[in-house]
Amino acid sequence: MSTTSLMLLFALLPIVILLIHIYVIDKYQKEPIGKIVLSFMAGVASLFIALVLVHYSPLTEYIEGIQGVGSGVLEAFFNAAIPEEMAKLFMLWLVLRRNRYFDEKVDGIVYAVSLSLGFAAFENLLYIFQNYPDWENVAVMRALFAVPGHYCYGVLMGYFYSKVKFTSHPSVKDMVMVLLAPVLAHGIYDSLLFEMENINPGFVFFMSSVFVIFTILLWKHSKKKIREHLNADKEYFDRTTID
Repeated sequence: MSTTSLMLLFALLPIVILLIHIYVIDKYQKEPIGKIVLSFMAGVASLFIALVLVHYSPLTEYIEGIQGVGSGVLEAFFNAAIPEEMAKLFMLWLVLRRNRYFDEKVDGIVYAVSLSLGFAAFENLLYIFQNYPDWENVAVMRALFAVPGHYCYGVLMGYFYSKVKFTSHPSVKDMVMVLLAPVLAHGIYDSLLFEMENINPGFVFFMSSVFVIFTILLWKHSKKKIREHLNADKEYFDRTTID
């Protein structure tokens, strides 16, 4: 197998595994494959929207000029988390606004994760091919952390999107959290990574440990949110079946 083929395999295999995982999770009324593919491609498109938002942001040049502790946090939120999650949310709205198959709470998570993995797939390809001499390490680290991270951001966005959709009078908090929850998760994740370049080398191990712990807790929290919507869908499914 050629090096290029291996790079493609390592870039896309974790994406495929998590796509299958989120598709299987939808137990009661699975979404059409075509809609999942559409959502995935919308995620790819959202990356280009995010790049445009960053390029034309008046803050980009200012943030890139800041050095030292704290600069990584600014870059993480304003050059990554906020524009990327805004772009994903816009594309998710386009995918779901007239989707008649969006009829269960877990569906919001399925579509949001599929979209987020589309974003992660294209981003993976960019990172791995741009780091050719060290592509194996980049691929492994992104498979273990970055791709599951995007999965989790999608879970949070889809969780609150469904709460708003299936509540007759949604709270302002839930409406805000549709964007705020994935932005916070994404921003904290990137902040921990970016700040490692700015801190004293003696604290790198500590920061790395915090990063790993945060990633594990984020994954567990996301699984909890999925179970919550699955249980609500099961109750509705059982009730309608009995009726």
